[in-house]
Amino acid sequence: MFSSLYNFIARRSNSEKQLLTRIRKGSESAYKTFYDMNVRSTNYMAYGFTNQKLGAEDLGFETLKEIWRNHASIDVDKPAKVLIAETMITVYLRNMRAMNN
Repeated sequence: MFSSLYNFIARRSNSEKQLLTRIRKGSESAYKTFYDMNVRSTNYMAYGFTNQKLGAEDLGFETLKEIWRNHASIDVDKPAKVLIAETMITVYLRNMRAMNN
């Protein structure tokens, strides 16, 4: 039972790493796939920061846009959810600093 779970996770992480590698190389089609796969969960994660639907959608969009903007420096060894979370924190803090200035 655990070996099949391990195999599933290993396959998923390999395909995720391949997708992130393609994004890092500048593949717009890979980024679109990544975006489509993660937009809902990214907005859901962003809701935890904003507690409002529109604010979450804005933060989610900015987060995914920031990932593309910095695609050449993506650490492909990190899971996608970690990449998204770290990027979201950066974007959120930048937005908060801008609001306070």
